[in-house]
Amino acid sequence: MQPIAEPDANAWIATDLATDLLSEDIACAIDHETGELAREPTDTSVVPVRPRRDERRTAERAAGLVIGGFTLLLFLRLRPDLLFSRATPTGGDNAAHVWTADYARRELLPHLRLTGWSNDWFSGLPVLGFYFPAPTWLIVALSFLLPYAIAYKLVTVVGILTLPWLCRRLGRMAGLDPTASLLLGMATFPFLFARHFRILGGNILSTMAGEFSFSISLSLVVLYAGLLIVMLRTGRGRGRTALVLALAGLSHIVPTLLAVLFTLAAFASYAQRGRIKRQAADVLRVGAVGAALAGFWLLPFGANLAFTNSMDYEKNRKFLKTLFPFLPHSATLHTPSDGAVTACIALVLAAVAIVHGLAKRDKFIRALSITMGLAGGAFCLSPQSAMWNNRLLPLWFFCAYLLGGQGLLVLARALARAVTRRSRSEKRASVTRPAFVATALGLIITAPAFGFAPGALPVPVITKSGLGFDPLSTTNEFNQAQMPFGWAASNESGAEDKPGWKEYHALVGTLKSLPPGRALWEFDKYARFGSAMALMALPYWTKSRVQSSEGLFFEASATTPFHFLTVAMVSNSSANPQRRLPYGAFDLAKGIDRMRRLGIRYYIAVSPKALAAARVSTQLRRIATSSPFEVYEIAGQAIVQPLTTEPVVATGVRGSLEGGFIDLGIAAWTDPSRFPETIALNGPSSWQRVAVHVLRGATINGKAPVRGANVTIAPSTPRLFEPAVATNVNVANDHVSFDVDQIGKPVLVRISAFPNWKVTGATGPYRVNPNFMVVVPTSRHVQLHFGYTNADFGGWLFTFIGIGGGIVLWRRDRVARGPSSGALLAS
Repeated sequence: MQPIAEPDANAWIATDLATDLLSEDIACAIDHETGELAREPTDTSVVPVRPRRDERRTAERAAGLVIGGFTLLLFLRLRPDLLFSRATPTGGDNAAHVWTADYARRELLPHLRLTGWSNDWFSGLPVLGFYFPAPTWLIVALSFLLPYAIAYKLVTVVGILTLPWLCRRLGRMAGLDPTASLLLGMATFPFLFARHFRILGGNILSTMAGEFSFSISLSLVVLYAGLLIVMLRTGRGRGRTALVLALAGLSHIVPTLLAVLFTLAAFASYAQRGRIKRQAADVLRVGAVGAALAGFWLLPFGANLAFTNSMDYEKNRKFLKTLFPFLPHSATLHTPSDGAVTACIALVLAAVAIVHGLAKRDKFIRALSITMGLAGGAFCLSPQSAMWNNRLLPLWFFCAYLLGGQGLLVLARALARAVTRRSRSEKRASVTRPAFVATALGLIITAPAFGFAPGALPVPVITKSGLGFDPLSTTNEFNQAQMPFGWAASNESGAEDKPGWKEYHALVGTLKSLPPGRALWEFDKYARFGSAMALMALPYWTKSRVQSSEGLFFEASATTPFHFLTVAMVSNSSANPQRRLPYGAFDLAKGIDRMRRLGIRYYIAVSPKALAAARVSTQLRRIATSSPFEVYEIAGQAIVQPLTTEPVVATGVRGSLEGGFIDLGIAAWTDPSRFPETIALNGPSSWQRVAVHVLRGATINGKAPVRGANVTIAPSTPRLFEPAVATNVNVANDHVSFDVDQIGKPVLVRISAFPNWKVTGATGPYRVNPNFMVVVPTSRHVQLHFGYTNADFGGWLFTFIGIGGGIVLWRRDRVARGPSSGALLAS
């Protein structure tokens, strides 16, 4: 082989950096089968030429500049001046999310707990028991270095800012050529700017609505995918791959499902003869260690599902029209059909990439294509359950956008080959190079969202009458002041910047002056406060002195449906967000009774209708006014309430959402006259047993029957007695204590039932309707505390095993370090 002449490096970079921007002429520096670096150029017909490794390195640096530049633009559009302000974030779920990390820092951390309990929402719920703890604890950690509001806001955007870089990194770890890696990262920008879904996760709109945990998990899943490919090709990196998988699972479960699907697809694509058993063993080890590392959260989560709630969202059965929004009457989510134009383009380009990749036997394209197919299949086949199948749509579209970037590159390269037939040396100076075409097209796609272009380009829209064209600028969906960066600016400018801040601040100040207690506020959209969920943050502003009956984590407490039923009774208009509940019209008298049953101390009215009814009610006492709100205290409410009637134990039902006990509670909540006063799921053998039957009605048009509509209960004889007297009642977030003058008389504790509640000085606690606890004192002093269960101990045991397993994998990786894998990682 002739020696390769090497020109001055600086001169070479200066003349060829732009034209060599990651084109297909730079051969991949890694052999896709062995993972080894190509030591020699694949073509010596042109002399002199830079060695392939240096060409690739220069190209990768240029790619880093491109991705870094676009990410910097994205960061600037997210308003860093507001991100680094002390204003309290608001907007969507963020108005309530601010409570979570603050509570973890204020209450959980001093008790050395990663998860715990709070009475601040829904009469009590496990904090981070059914919601993902990693992002919350990241906020907590950062809040010791920065003001809390800044720490919170920075964590909310970290997922969307790291996604482009990690996707490009995925391409590098998969051994793609530099241009393909760049387009893989660039493809994330139109996905982030997508406007045809707003709350499902992954894009900027969803993140601004409060789904930042999803964004963080998605970025971690991309990193996991790259590490998984490296592991399958080289056998190395098992320990860190397992760690990243665990962190993704602890950040959000839906993107973690994408990690599972990609694992199956990658194994099918990268399996090698002679190594398939070892590869399978490595995948199993990574999965086992990753699951074990998350065991402290994962095992209790699975063990306590009977104490969760489902919003009962109806399954989306318009499969083709949702997955392929260019079809007539497309079922795009929340926006007009032209809001999905970019997604339609991505799907067409994805089809190009799939066909081309399968023809070229490209392993990465095959793995990504299989993953996309599995995600679409999961959306279609997911049963009607607590997991709303629409939540899986971002997985499908994310894969489509990544593949669409590769399809764009295929077309750009085909165009370059069609335009010029020059020699390879002449191509090096041609502006029709594939990288330039692809980058230009990428700029055209992203420029309107960045604000560089007006977005008035005509776009195709398929309707019943055929193909038509509409300018994007004619719809609100392309209003640059609102979508998506206007929303981001509104969030980050803070609650203090909203028109209703003085009104909101005055109400918080009024409530701070009142004795501690639970508050139920009349529903309103509260747009002037920045979010309909602004009043959920009352525990945040009052440091849990005043608790909000309604909170953000609807699925985390089985008491949730009873709250929503009550809100409908005491609000002039209510959102009624949970499906399948027997909502009624405004009826304050009935609502006061239900609020008393929930242990609500304060009712906050705002509408003229509710104010008029409250002012004449003998069960309410107005104790404060903060215009336009009036605060009323409910007579006779108590968290600890001795019973006058012995509970009866229901047989034939179970405690899970579909087990019948919640349906029984809803039926009794709607019509108490038909049921005993207190119905228990379990209890002492001396309590009466009554048979309960819950009839499962047929599903009509995909909609299940209303809960509690078909519940029958056998007759029982009320056993009345003189109640005990409870004194010295002390209710805190993780414990309750009181004294009684008589033992053996049951006492109701209006805090959501959960297995971690333990009692001393009494038997129980027993779960009773609606979802509270009853204890039977065996001594004059009774104390309940939120402790640990076998599931908690088992979960931590698995975590410690996972830590040990991860260390073993990491040490074996270091011992097994080889030249090929080292070269791969260096690339």
